[in-house]
Amino acid sequence: MRGIRVTKESRKIDVVLVAARYTSKGDRVRVAKGYVRRGPIWGDLMLLPRKDLVERLKSGERIVVGEHAEVPGSFHTVAKVRLDEGRGGEKLVADGKDGVGDELGLPLY
Repeated sequence: MRGIRVTKESRKIDVVLVAARYTSKGDRVRVAKGYVRRGPIWGDLMLLPRKDLVERLKSGERIVVGEHAEVPGSFHTVAKVRLDEGRGGEKLVADGKDGVGDELGLPLY
């Protein structure tokens, strides 16, 4: 697509989450589907276990909830994901969400 550029926002992101599967209780993410940046390009859709997401956040990677944009390799960011301390330990939380367990606002798959 000549002349159309990837958004600056997409260049600063390390992982984009697009869907999730929760534990049987529904309070923790078991696995999330997402795209991981590999240098200047994005990899294929991957399954990312919760443990991997926590490690990535602790190492300083920028993880967001997002969706595809019209331009290949570009995403619309819905919310940034952060690691919070909860009653049961660490929880994954998207901006603007708050709850007992992981709250990412992702669709189920």
